Amino acid sequence: MNFIKSLTRYGFQMNFYDWLNLVEATIQYIEREAQIKKTLEDRLSDKDLQLQQKEERIIFLQNQLTTASTALFADSLQLSELQDNFDRLSELVKPPNVKPPNENDAS
Repeated sequence: MNFIKSLTRYGFQMNFYDWLNLVEATIQYIEREAQIKKTLEDRLSDKDLQLQQKEERIIFLQNQLTTASTALFADSLQLSELQDNFDRLSELVKPPNVKPPNENDAS
């Protein structure tokens, strides 16, 4: 309102139609600003949803990684146990120490 007072003080007179145009332009400006704000809020909401979906995907992949890691650890324990069993069996079926025939003994 001070702006309008300063205009009239310096000789700028506004008739009814000037006021009407000013009010209409102000309303249009406010409507445009509201639409821009809504558009930005919608985009932000979409981005929030995308971020939430990505976070859920990361958690899912972390859980899969943990499961795979646990399975791999269990497999490595089994493999170690199998290696120990194989080593024990190898000792049991090891042939006796037999010396190869010496060529000098044959003569």
